[in-house]
Amino acid sequence: MKLNKLLTVLFIVGLFASFLFAAGTTSGDVLKAPMGGRALGLGGAYTAAGNDVEAINYNPAGISLISRKEIQYMHWFGYAELMVEHIAYAQPLETGFIEGNVGASVVYRHMAAINNEDAQDAAVNYYDAVLTGVYAGKFSGFFQGEFYKNLNYAAAFKVILESIGKFQGSTFAFDAGVLYYDPVSRVRLGAAAQNIGPPIKIIAEQDPLPLTFRAGVAYDFNLDKSNVLLLSADYMHDIYSMGRIAIGAENIIIKTFSARVGYEQPLDFKSTPRLSAGIGLAVTQFEFTLEINYAYLSYLWNSLTAADSTHVLSLKIKI
Repeated sequence: MKLNKLLTVLFIVGLFASFLFAAGTTSGDVLKAPMGGRALGLGGAYTAAGNDVEAINYNPAGISLISRKEIQYMHWFGYAELMVEHIAYAQPLETGFIEGNVGASVVYRHMAAINNEDAQDAAVNYYDAVLTGVYAGKFSGFFQGEFYKNLNYAAAFKVILESIGKFQGSTFAFDAGVLYYDPVSRVRLGAAAQNIGPPIKIIAEQDPLPLTFRAGVAYDFNLDKSNVLLLSADYMHDIYSMGRIAIGAENIIIKTFSARVGYEQPLDFKSTPRLSAGIGLAVTQFEFTLEINYAYLSYLWNSLTAADSTHVLSLKIKI
């Protein structure tokens, strides 16, 4: 019953926000950049499935499930001449006055200098970046009951920077997320609001940030003693654009090898869908785990015969 009430409140908040804002152009496109070798292998269906440092960019409440220090570096090999670097860190935090998990993330998107051979102007450099700090905790710190032991929350503060030649702009934003995970039923439910903040202004243009609401469900079950299958699904809605759905599946064998597949579809069925696939390899020695994740992304403009592709590689260390 409490879970139903929570989901109802989140739905009403998202519906109310959709009436406040009209569709249109947004700024801070770096906030839409795909993140995470594992998450992208699942098609970006990571609002409920995320239980590691990659969750910072999907639902920050996901880092409440980590039990060790995690650090990750990701390189996105470029699409439309853009490249993305991402480094993230998360760890449990226990002090005399606060308990929970904390994390930080830096996203840096850049491209080669733009030269105009027909002009004498200097080459134009472009980059944008997002710096994020996160705190995640459990509702059981405020409320009694078994339900609240499985209910997690998180808040994130972000600084967004953008530079085009000699012109710069900056702003800030907040993310908030909740995640319900029942280790007995193995069901996860997640919801998040992203990019709540003022517009960013470059030169004379000032457009709002891509305020986005996400909701997801994930379930993992044992195929046998050494084979775990994870299924996940997300609904994402940028209130200035069209809603999207994403689905993903991951098969983990003996906690070492992972195979993933995912698909993201805009609900207008005219915008470009994205098909993804990925693999992961994890090696554990004593208390140290090294994890490598690779994702292949294919943007299906008209069909499988008219697709553009890119690659994502991430390296994660757990201590």
